[in-house]
Amino acid sequence: MDNFEFILIPVTTLIFLLAFGAAFWKGGARNHVFYIFVLAVQAYYLFLCPVVYFNAGQFYAVNAYVARYFGIGLLQILLHLCFFLIGYWIVNKGRRLPPDGDLDFPPPDCREMMRYRVVGLFAFLYLVIFFNTLSEGFNLIDIIVGKVEENTMGLKGGSYFLQNFADSLITLVIAAYYYRIGGRYVTAMTLVAFPLFLVLGFRYRLILTIFGLFMAYIHRKGISKARVLSYLTVVVVFLYFVMFLTLNRTAFFTHQYDKINYNPADFPYTALVDQARGSMVDFALYQAVADGVVERDNGRTMFLYIVIKAVPANFFPGGEKPYPPPLLLGIDRAISAGREVGEAATALGGLFFGFGYLGIYIGGLCHGLAVGFAQRRARMGGLYGGLAGIAVSLVLFQWLTRGYFPQAVDHLVYLSFPVVALKFMTRKIEKRLNLSLPQGEGVPG
Repeated sequence: MDNFEFILIPVTTLIFLLAFGAAFWKGGARNHVFYIFVLAVQAYYLFLCPVVYFNAGQFYAVNAYVARYFGIGLLQILLHLCFFLIGYWIVNKGRRLPPDGDLDFPPPDCREMMRYRVVGLFAFLYLVIFFNTLSEGFNLIDIIVGKVEENTMGLKGGSYFLQNFADSLITLVIAAYYYRIGGRYVTAMTLVAFPLFLVLGFRYRLILTIFGLFMAYIHRKGISKARVLSYLTVVVVFLYFVMFLTLNRTAFFTHQYDKINYNPADFPYTALVDQARGSMVDFALYQAVADGVVERDNGRTMFLYIVIKAVPANFFPGGEKPYPPPLLLGIDRAISAGREVGEAATALGGLFFGFGYLGIYIGGLCHGLAVGFAQRRARMGGLYGGLAGIAVSLVLFQWLTRGYFPQAVDHLVYLSFPVVALKFMTRKIEKRLNLSLPQGEGVPG
């Protein structure tokens, strides 16, 4: 395996470039927006950090020296990518695609109908979260304006299951833009949702919302040379936003607003690589399993812990669930760190820990098929294919970057809940509208 990395890095880079280019060659960005997004996530969160670390001569995953398995780790990324591409193009091979241009979607007579339902569902779920938090003695209004000094990181209120409807607000903010219900409604919902996301302490909700809005924009507008300056502006603003949150997240969930720092010169730019180092944890797992330091769990974390996560704690002895799950304990052993360090593998590490290297390849194929079907559904007409595809893509982002499958299932439930609820509320109207819309392959929706 000596110097194998010198071959794997340029080969994998070339395949990523060709895979991105294929989307624009066959139908344009709008017809492959979910594929492009998930591909970009894999390029950044799986591949960037190993390349940077290799060029810097750094072969560490936190406390674990992984030089022996660095080449093997890169090979798994390459093979996972290849199986992902196979899965996606199996579904989309030979499909007739619509032209890549602006869409007048949804129909104008549908937007007012969607406005009342999207805003109404958003208000209802926000009130559910408000009263759920209030039941534990925390007033969200007081928290947001800084009258509460306690740390609210991960605040679950009276019920963890109700508090997680905060994830559903992500989909509803995206839906407000996607269905063009009016700029003032999108702005108001965003201004109400973002402070809640900040005080709950998890940046992922803010990041997922921005990613979802961008996918909705590309799905509707496509990509054109005339908008290059707009895209660059969005990227710069997004990077500032991410760095701002990275520097100030503690100030937000501890409500020390006077300590918020807006100066870009003070931002921790190394975090752009360091916080995407999950692949290095994967490499440490491969090496630890080979050395007998860690044993794979044969899928217990991936599937048994979905049930454990869903069942209330009082069903377990002593009212405590059997946490941490085997995967997290395996990561801690592989990198010689305690759980307080909080390191996570990527989806590749999670798949390997459950099913070995074969799991990585089958998982890559399944990811490609999932994105392929989501993209195909978005082109088949109707009101909800595109929004559902965005939700699936955001779930895959969380799964690929954090590698804990039960949490990804949790995200799938809450991110897709608004899609199901809206479809149920508008089923009669959607049926009437669809009679006047062209149906079948090649119709965006």
